[in-house]
Amino acid sequence: MSSSLGFSVPFFKSMFSMHPRRQLKEMYVFLLLFSFAASLITIFEPVYFYQAGFSLSLIAAYYGLHYTVYVLLMPFGAKFAARFGYERSLTASTPIFVFYFLLLASLAMMPVLFWVAPIVLAFFKILYWPAYHANFSAFADVKNRGTEQSWIRMVTYGAGVIGPTIGGLLVISFGFPALFILAAAVVAVAGIPLLRTKERSSIKKFSYASAWRIILAKRHRRMVLSMIGWGENLVHLVFWPIFIFLIVESDLVLGLIASLSMLATAIWGFFIGELTDRWSPRRVLRLFVPLTAASYIFRALSGAPLAIVGADAYARIMQTSVSIPFVAKLYGTGRSAGALQYAVAFEIVLAIVKGLFAWALALLFLYVAAPMGFMIMFAVAGALAFFYLFL
Repeated sequence: MSSSLGFSVPFFKSMFSMHPRRQLKEMYVFLLLFSFAASLITIFEPVYFYQAGFSLSLIAAYYGLHYTVYVLLMPFGAKFAARFGYERSLTASTPIFVFYFLLLASLAMMPVLFWVAPIVLAFFKILYWPAYHANFSAFADVKNRGTEQSWIRMVTYGAGVIGPTIGGLLVISFGFPALFILAAAVVAVAGIPLLRTKERSSIKKFSYASAWRIILAKRHRRMVLSMIGWGENLVHLVFWPIFIFLIVESDLVLGLIASLSMLATAIWGFFIGELTDRWSPRRVLRLFVPLTAASYIFRALSGAPLAIVGADAYARIMQTSVSIPFVAKLYGTGRSAGALQYAVAFEIVLAIVKGLFAWALALLFLYVAAPMGFMIMFAVAGALAFFYLFL
């Protein structure tokens, strides 16, 4: 019996009937390890900066500097991926990420590293994100992009369900340096699965101008406008964890909340992936983008621990409900426009948007006190979310 959304018994069959290519099988193993390492620290990184005494304005400037450098260095990462292959680029990014974690672990002894770390993070990202997106765009299952994105979310969130809780336990027991060292150790072995087979790159040269031609082309204008929506993602990843910490006042509780939300998100993602394949990415976006924007109203009103739990779960579920169809649509276009060129194009726009928004938030928190600053930031983030609808 089918529901009003069109789900039936074949829905559950399609979830497990995929036959990913070798490149994606290796990527899933890589993501399993990498996502666990990232889940250990992602929600704690901005909180760590805040507890170390850095103001909200300086934290925003940290990410503003990072995205500025990321845009400038991205051509070099793309050329590396074109010359040596996507998997080699991903593997090469892992020691840089390890170094980044070690810098964070040393921050208490050398505060000046606060301005070195975002630059190192940019070197990691130029090797990681263009290759990551291009790999999935080039080798994705054309008929099951939504379901494939669901599996990616299941691997990343599933591996990360326990990560925030473990991270919280490590922080309260041994401190943040121990957390960063563990994450570094896991990342160090994450790239091994990608080295099992020899990869042949079909692209030997990469023209940075080709990415900008995509950005400036009229036919890709909707993509460029839709990327403005990812400004709200900066708030979700950086300032929302700090807001939660200010309410619950516990690293362990923060980790527990994130773990519960990730569990719900991992399960929900399967249904969104199937919905994306059965409907269309744009139709799914039209349904969930307004609900994502509304999450910032709930965040602003969540002034108690119990309310925070509900707001975080709702926000993460809505983020997944938007990101799966959004990325599925991007990968579909990228396959025809040139996987690497298109990946670099939308990463450039994304980085510019996040960088500008981060610098704007640095000014906001410099002149506006935290309570009102958070409310203004949430209002702007909710408005930015509607730009997703342009895709």
